[in-house]
Amino acid sequence: MKRRFSLSARHRLGGTAMIATLLVLALAASIILLADALEKKHALRIDLSFNNATSQGEQTQRVLNELNSDVHIYALFTPGQEDRSLIGLLERYAAASPHITYSIENLLQNPTLIQNISSSLNDGDVTSDCLIIHGKQADRTRILNGADYIAQSYDQETGSYYVSGLTYEQSVTEAITYVTADALPTIQVLTGHGELDETSTAAMEKLLTDYNFSLRRVDLSRAETLIPEEPLMILSPQKDITPEQVALIDDFVRAGGALFITVDFNASTQTPQLDALYRSYGFERKAGLVVAEPAEVESYYNSPAMLMPYMEAVEATAGLVSAKQTTLILAGAAAFEMPASNPQLTTQVILKSGNVYLRDMSDGADDITKQPNDETGVFPLAILSERVFDDGTRSKAFIIGNSSVFTDSWLYQNTYSAEFLLSIIGYLNPGEPIRIQIAPKDAIRPPMRVERLWLNQLVLVLLPGLVALAGIYVTVSRKRL
Repeated sequence: MKRRFSLSARHRLGGTAMIATLLVLALAASIILLADALEKKHALRIDLSFNNATSQGEQTQRVLNELNSDVHIYALFTPGQEDRSLIGLLERYAAASPHITYSIENLLQNPTLIQNISSSLNDGDVTSDCLIIHGKQADRTRILNGADYIAQSYDQETGSYYVSGLTYEQSVTEAITYVTADALPTIQVLTGHGELDETSTAAMEKLLTDYNFSLRRVDLSRAETLIPEEPLMILSPQKDITPEQVALIDDFVRAGGALFITVDFNASTQTPQLDALYRSYGFERKAGLVVAEPAEVESYYNSPAMLMPYMEAVEATAGLVSAKQTTLILAGAAAFEMPASNPQLTTQVILKSGNVYLRDMSDGADDITKQPNDETGVFPLAILSERVFDDGTRSKAFIIGNSSVFTDSWLYQNTYSAEFLLSIIGYLNPGEPIRIQIAPKDAIRPPMRVERLWLNQLVLVLLPGLVALAGIYVTVSRKRL
């Protein structure tokens, strides 16, 4: 009887231990699941990377705090090639704002995803590795790929660009701001006169869109209206405007509208209405192709017809000059007369040539060799002007004798054409563009450095010395034995 009681007690103890073990395991599992849920909800994981790639700054937090509409981020990755730093950053965005959600998608498994996101989405911009940020209320999207996460700097010594940082946070935060903005800074583009078409301006439009501008094409022959608060681009027209359209543009500039004008050396000379508009801002075209004197090797690139102009430090370009971002290439340029003095105009030459001659190309010849009658000298290649009307209204205008500087994607990658374009737009446009300045994170782990040279030398001397002392000690010890 006593033995049965002992066995029964042992069983009870074993059962109690098993239950306790199961309870401990259940509690541990619950704690792990709770911690995991809290971590995902509040992004509690500590960023231990050397560059804090998944951390957010004050500007991002301010943007997220002010959100009042929903944004969903589709992270498209090739299986096995997921960007863990980017996913970690998206987790923190979602944790920081109830308006931000994200999902990881595979375009191969879900080919209809693009059509389901937004009717405004361009299929050609989507790749198998990109982010699609979609603002639901505005039905506006922004696509980011690997190039959007890289900051580049120019090395003057080598003449090449190098990766100087990672811009995950800046790119994503700007995209969220873009897709949720009530209104975007808009630029008008004149059409209907043989201007550069959308194919020719694709690189420029992509750049401006990437910097959160909206472009709107305006055809005055269809009674479309000009808005004075939005700069008007007139991009190398081949046909003249009508007197009725002159009146519409005149109303636009008298209300404070700004003009951004490009002309090319081969532009039609039968445009008296446009020429009168240009002259009202002090702009007077000169005939001929600008060709650098062969000895002026610093003023052209490869060919004397591919000019490298000199940039003047004025209000619109002072930042570029101070940052030494002045390298531009004008492939085939026209020149202008030096602006005359006018009490109603303030004109500034911002790009000028070196010693050049103006080659008359009206004969259709391809030869750009200097001819006896070619005009020579130093000429303005781009001019800014501010026009003051009797009621005190001011209208700004910019003109440049070349369009390729803004339309060639190679020039955006290898010169400072993009920075120049944005500086001019910023000068003409009274509205503030959506641009968030967040310092790039380090792209390469910084090497360990010993600042004190004497410490290096001391270590180099001590290490072999200590090894020698250890050897002597071991040798002496063995001899005593």
